[in-house]
Amino acid sequence: MDIHVPTLRGVIKFEAYPNSRDDGEVSNNKAYSVDSNGVMTYNELPELVPEEVVPIEKTASFQLALVQNNGFIRCTGAAAKVVTVPLEATLSLPLGFRVDIAQEGSGSVTITPEGGVTLYFNVNNTLVIKNENNAIVLIKESEDEWSIFGALIPV
Repeated sequence: MDIHVPTLRGVIKFEAYPNSRDDGEVSNNKAYSVDSNGVMTYNELPELVPEEVVPIEKTASFQLALVQNNGFIRCTGAAAKVVTVPLEATLSLPLGFRVDIAQEGSGSVTITPEGGVTLYFNVNNTLVIKNENNAIVLIKESEDEWSIFGALIPV
């Protein structure tokens, strides 16, 4: 099978390589690439392995920490918990810091910003996770600005 690829200089004609399907698409983690001279080569793609996320269990109030970035926190037990979102001056977390927090026990989970931190969320909600088996996501958008998405108790 021949495949034609339009370029600024015309059309490059090449034959399909092994592991390609009849429609010219590539399978088995292999792909075609074109260098700056218009030469097409066949490349192995790195295998993408999902990173394992190990849930962090919390039974008491806590402040967000760098180790929780891209993590999953399970708030368990009957005691109420407060999750403190730190001011940049207190703890410098990277922009794009993201953490999923789930209430998996009967104790309420309240998100509280440290003084000077702005939390963006639906104004029709409180900053308390709705109830057991619900979750929220916190994302750091700028130095002291965070967004919250998920199941919060309505006002």
